[in-house]
Amino acid sequence: MLNKKGVILVLALFLATMIFTSCSNDQGAQSEEKVFAVVPKLVSHPYFKLSAEGMEQAAKDLNVDARFVGPQKADAAKQVSTIENLIVQGVSGIAISPVDANAIKPVIKQAMDKGIKVITFDADAPNSERLAYIGTGNKSAGKKAGEAMAKKLNGKGKVAIMTGQLGAENLNQRIAGFKEGLAGTDIKVVKVEANGDDMSLALSQAEALLQAYDLDGIFASSASGAPAAAQALKSKGKVGDVVVIGFDDMPQTLNYIREGVVYATIAQRPDLMGYKSVELLLNLSNGEKVDNEFIDTGVSVVTKENIDSYKK
Repeated sequence: MLNKKGVILVLALFLATMIFTSCSNDQGAQSEEKVFAVVPKLVSHPYFKLSAEGMEQAAKDLNVDARFVGPQKADAAKQVSTIENLIVQGVSGIAISPVDANAIKPVIKQAMDKGIKVITFDADAPNSERLAYIGTGNKSAGKKAGEAMAKKLNGKGKVAIMTGQLGAENLNQRIAGFKEGLAGTDIKVVKVEANGDDMSLALSQAEALLQAYDLDGIFASSASGAPAAAQALKSKGKVGDVVVIGFDDMPQTLNYIREGVVYATIAQRPDLMGYKSVELLLNLSNGEKVDNEFIDTGVSVVTKENIDSYKK
């Protein structure tokens, strides 16, 4: 029989064991908690803020921790540094919109080697070890823009292309598709220039292009271009003389379409890209396999005729 002191000692040991087990379980639960990161080209752009909203909704619906992190400006080196920090933190998965498809390849491999699931969204890095790409079929979308330009210009004229980053895979695919859409016409691309998706730089760029060339059209392969081109046309009194076709349905772009300054834009679904990125990363982290490396979120060609109905 245990004396009183023995009973107290046994109870004390039992309580200590329970406390230790509880703490161990808590630590195990914490170590198993999944954290996902969505890394855009730049966090400050209105286009990517829509991706952030989609990510946040997915995190809420799926009850996971998702974080939107990246450089303030489209800088490949800073984006790589952001991803390196996420690898050190030991996140469960990363979705990236690469500023430069080639520059991002080594850090994608580094993350995958650490067991971190990596996908791309909005822009792809097709020759990397990423598991999947979520976004627009950019070449086919660019071709739609080219076909719309060819039709509007009756198959002849001079056009310039305003783009974001020359190393961005998605933008280069759009440009290639745009040129394909012009094939068989007498429309000539006289200049392709990058603006880093900086709105003020894009405006200066548009003004310089209008000054240097007798343009009939401008194609903007990223979100900043169409509003900038529209502002330049208005300031130079050339509204109606130059056909502008842009990318993305930013509020400014839609307003300019309503005013007749911008002819059309190719509307993407950045919110859906953000949502599906979190959804796919969660599935991958749970051991599921990728059925299709390309998840197409779709586009719409928006003009004044369908501006109030294209989302329905």
